[in-house]
Amino acid sequence: MPTKPSRARRWIKEGKAIGKFNDLDIFYVQLTTEPSDNKNQPIAIGINPGKLFSGIGVQSSLFTLWKAHLELPFKRVRECLDNRCLMRRGRRKRRINRQLPFNLRAHRQKRFSNRRQGKLAPSIRANRQRRAKSSRF
Repeated sequence: MPTKPSRARRWIKEGKAIGKFNDLDIFYVQLTTEPSDNKNQPIAIGINPGKLFSGIGVQSSLFTLWKAHLELPFKRVRECLDNRCLMRRGRRKRRINRQLPFNLRAHRQKRFSNRRQGKLAPSIRANRQRRAKSSRF
């Protein structure tokens, strides 16, 4: 739970806590002794989903504890899928002998048994996985 900087300095001086830095170079204190009272602070996480960007916030009843702005991989996934589609189209085009009449050409038949119900598009699935991964921190 958040505390005052003066109290954190006093805890470090008295040996009740250790000062540390996280990956983002944010200073925090880790208690080495049991706290005097174990109060739980009710917090809520809010996710604002978007197609290209998402916002995440962690809020207590008094103030905001953490905010994040996620850049989602939608464009990158979309470009990879478009590139894959072009390559596949090229492979299929090379297999067809265009000297034969249309009904004798070796076309690959469409298969409809490989369709799954409830499947998400890869770009949307990547966005949801990114949001879930960042909210599990």
